[in-house]
Amino acid sequence: MSWYYLEKEGERPKLALAPGRAVTDERTDAERVLDAYPGYAVVCTLERAPEQFEFIDPATGAIELDMAAIDAELLASIDAAAGAFRGRFLTTIIGQQSAYRRKETEARALVAGGAGPWPMIEAEAAATGVEAAELAAVIIAGADTWADLEPKIEAARLGAKKAVTAATTEAEKRAEAAIQWDALADPTKPVQPLGGKGSA
Repeated sequence: MSWYYLEKEGERPKLALAPGRAVTDERTDAERVLDAYPGYAVVCTLERAPEQFEFIDPATGAIELDMAAIDAELLASIDAAAGAFRGRFLTTIIGQQSAYRRKETEARALVAGGAGPWPMIEAEAAATGVEAAELAAVIIAGADTWADLEPKIEAARLGAKKAVTAATTEAEKRAEAAIQWDALADPTKPVQPLGGKGSA
């Protein structure tokens, strides 16, 4: 069974199989296809239809990989995976980054013996039932872990995208996109959300 790649001036190309043949129908498959699509011409025949990330070269009838489409899909998947991994350490809601910065600043000042007040630390301590000093230590540990991890995530993300673009086969591209995100984290440091113990 052959597929027919058809073109017609002013229209999008079509890919068609020959319609079913009646016993008395003496037309060839190509003739039946052209009768089904008036005005179109057969450019080439194919043994199969192209799959995802493939395209037809009308000049040769060859089915080839669409490397640009593969790149686009993999680059987007790398960004999505990096975001998901970051989400294990950050609460990604509007304004939360500002809250993290304020709590870290207050926590470091509290641990350094500052006089206060510490409105963010005190509010969270009251809400969670955790002592302010303990909470400050947890916040600092989380911030230090993130400060170490964030550049590793960004380097892995950008490096993988560059490697995907440079690779010349689909298998190589997919291998380059398969980042082992968990390996970036230091196993000796606890994975603690930046907000603090019990916070978001």
